[in-house]
Amino acid sequence: MFSMTPEDFDTVVKVHLYGTFNTMHHASKYWRVESKEGRQPSASIINTVSSAGLQGQASQINYGAAKAGIAAMTIIASLELVRYGVRANCIGPGGFTRMVGQARSDIEIKNPEEYTEFNPMNPGNSAPAVVWLASDDSKPVTGQVIRLVGNSLCVYKPWEMGEEFFATDQDGNPTQWDPTRIGHILNRYHFHTMNPGIDAQRRA
Repeated sequence: MFSMTPEDFDTVVKVHLYGTFNTMHHASKYWRVESKEGRQPSASIINTVSSAGLQGQASQINYGAAKAGIAAMTIIASLELVRYGVRANCIGPGGFTRMVGQARSDIEIKNPEEYTEFNPMNPGNSAPAVVWLASDDSKPVTGQVIRLVGNSLCVYKPWEMGEEFFATDQDGNPTQWDPTRIGHILNRYHFHTMNPGIDAQRRA
């Protein structure tokens, strides 16, 4: 972040986030017209994300921000396009790609078909998820971020609210939070960095 220029940030965001939006934008306009004219599509958007955006990775604030944006954009698109017969999902691939090779000279980069036996870093291992998402077998699935790296398959959990804590006065009535109480509650009951002790009531 410290040495990154605004131009560096903008270039990466425009390639990944803008590029993904532009493709979805024009495709969705076409599918919408088709649907309105009685030709209901059965279409699948498959966008590419990265753990740099979903889990965070130092030194990749521009790339990570763009990839996180793609995940959010895909989920929103799935809500907007479902009525037109279009599903939208993300794939989180992994492996020793050419991009990895540019950063690490100690890694031998191969094309997927050049691997003669299973290697967890073969980028081709991620391809079956793309095949499935493009097939009719995945018709019920939309708004998901699926990670397939090596032989490991999982679905990312989206942003979701954790346990809620409510500020109340001495009589139990709703009230505004006191800033000095926020750390008291979160450290004890969310981060678990402090022992709740006898403070059994989660009240501000």
